[in-house]
Amino acid sequence: MVASKKRLSRTSRSTMGADLQLPTPRPTRPWDRTLRPYLNASHAADQNAVALRDDAALLFRHKRYPRAAALAVTGLEEAGKALVLWFIGIGHVQESRRVDVLKALRSQHTLKQATALPLNLIGQVVPLARRIFTKVPKPRGRPKNWGEVERMMRDMLPAIVAGARALVDEAGLADTLPSIDDEANRRVKGSLELRRQHGLYTDLSGTTVQSPADVKRAEAAGLLRDLQACLLALKPLTDLARFGDEGLDGVLAASEMHDRLWAPPSPGGISS
Repeated sequence: MVASKKRLSRTSRSTMGADLQLPTPRPTRPWDRTLRPYLNASHAADQNAVALRDDAALLFRHKRYPRAAALAVTGLEEAGKALVLWFIGIGHVQESRRVDVLKALRSQHTLKQATALPLNLIGQVVPLARRIFTKVPKPRGRPKNWGEVERMMRDMLPAIVAGARALVDEAGLADTLPSIDDEANRRVKGSLELRRQHGLYTDLSGTTVQSPADVKRAEAAGLLRDLQACLLALKPLTDLARFGDEGLDGVLAASEMHDRLWAPPSPGGISS
C-alpha cells in the first residue's frame, strides 16, 4: 500500500511537470516566413555534405585516398554553403544583398570552403565540452514565464563562464584562434581547392609530375575528420528547417535573450 502511494505520488509529480509548459516566446520582430526556402536549401546542402562524407569514407576504407580526399573537400564546401544559406534563412542577410550572396555561392568555391572553417572549430570543441563538468546552480523552482527563465540564466552565468574558460584552456583555443584568419585567407586563395584538384587530376609543374597517387592516407584522413567536425556543428542549425513558423519565432526570441544575457556589463553591474 505504501509503495503504491509512492508510485502514485511520483506519477502525480510527473504529470504536473508535464502540464507546466511555457508559451512560445515572441521575438521583437517575427521570423520572415518568406525565408523558408533558404532554410530548406540549407538543410538539403547539409544532407548532401553528409552523403559526400559517407561516399568519401567508403572510398577511404577501400584505400582510394585521392578520391576520398577530393570528396571530403567537396563536402566541406557544401557545409560552408549550408551555413551561408542558414544565415539567410534566419534573416541575418539583408534582402538587398541576397542576390549577390547567392551568386557567390554558385561560383566562388574557395569562399564556401573558407566559410566552413568556423564549423570545423566548433565541431572540434563540442566533444570537449561534453567532458567538462561545470557546477551550475540548480533553480529553486520551475520557471513560470520567460522572464524567470532569463533571471535563472543570469544566476547560472558565472558557472557557465567558468566552464567556458576551462574549455578554452583544455582545447588550447587561445593559441588556435589567431591562426584562423590566416587559414581562412589561405582557403580563399585556393589552398583547399588545390588539394581537391590534386586528388582528381595529374599536372606538370616544371619537370615534376603531380599525380593523384601522391595523396596519401594521412591527408585523406585529416580532411575526413575536418568534414565530420563541420557536420557535427552544422546539424543543430540546419535542423531548424523542421521547425514550424512559431518555433522559429521562439528561436529568434531565444537569440534575443542570449544577446541580453551576454551583453557587456553596465557600470552599475550586469545590464538588465
